[in-house]
Amino acid sequence: MTADGNQEKDVVTRIVMARTRFGKLRNIWNDKTLHFNLRLRLYKACVYSILTYGSEAWTIDELTM
Repeated sequence: MTADGNQEKDVVTRIVMARTRFGKLRNIWNDKTLHFNLRLRLYKACVYSILTYGSEAWTIDELTM
């Protein structure tokens, strides 16, 4: 968050970090031998957790959405 309360930079940073991690795990997403539920659990643990870290302090407004 910046001094004026703008959290846009943090939100964008988190999105980029999650997208990068998703790309690094591309071989898992394309592996059809892994059950869908296992891939979903991996997504929640490896990607979604990065995206939502610190989101409790964000105030979602029109600009952030």
